[in-house]
Amino acid sequence: MDVENVLERLVRVGVVDAVDAGRRRARVRYPDTRTTSGWLCVLQHFAANIHVEPDGEHTHVIEDTFTAGGNASVEPEHDHPTTHLTQWMPAVGERVVALYLPIVDGDGFIIGGI
Repeated sequence: MDVENVLERLVRVGVVDAVDAGRRRARVRYPDTRTTSGWLCVLQHFAANIHVEPDGEHTHVIEDTFTAGGNASVEPEHDHPTTHLTQWMPAVGERVVALYLPIVDGDGFIIGGI
């Protein structure tokens, strides 16, 4: 495969064909070439931190069975240090963007959904 063909296939858009959530990987079908990828790792961001900057309407939802839930008062600016992002896995049928290493038959990674 020549350099031009390798470069054309660095970034691909396809549809998830299969998911292995335990290993955080998926296979992607590319309609333009009618091919399906091998297992691609789904990139994660484990060190994400969330900072809340209120807009004057930031409230906390109360969820319990005794009061039937509701909203608390507007909160001042604050952090949620124990808040974390969960691992993201695309669903079968979801459109995703895959990035491949620039070598022939190089490994690829799913970098996000569309």
